[in-house]
Amino acid sequence: MGAYLILHSDSSGKKYTTTTGDLDGAIIDVYNSDMDLDGNPEILVQAKATDTANYATIYAFEFNNSKANKLDFPKLTVSQRKGYRGNDNFYIKEGKFMREFPIYDGNGKDAKPTGQKRILEYGLRSNNFTVKLLSKDSTEVNSTKQVARAPVK
Repeated sequence: MGAYLILHSDSSGKKYTTTTGDLDGAIIDVYNSDMDLDGNPEILVQAKATDTANYATIYAFEFNNSKANKLDFPKLTVSQRKGYRGNDNFYIKEGKFMREFPIYDGNGKDAKPTGQKRILEYGLRSNNFTVKLLSKDSTEVNSTKQVARAPVK
């Protein structure tokens, strides 16, 4: 377990705020953006879980006047989580919060990388996140059935 402290200042209005909280893991990176273009900045804190799976957690806040509003960053859905083993790469691109991670085949320590990546694009509308799958990945293995045939005599 860890903790975070965010200091926000609006020096022109002489308004200062602090936000604190507990987090799971260690802070890896912090992103500052105005994803919904409403003039209120968002701060996204990326933490890495303390387990060996390298799972990421995002703590999101929007600063409006003198207060910080905690935003609920969406968890991966069942389909988005299929083949997920952590090692996320986050970045901001054209005002969107991007997430990409390698896809694995199998479970636990026996999981093998497929060479594919899943790419998700997060937007923000009315303080609610939207998620869009950008990659054309597949974690399904196409199996072809072998038809048993009687030997030709």
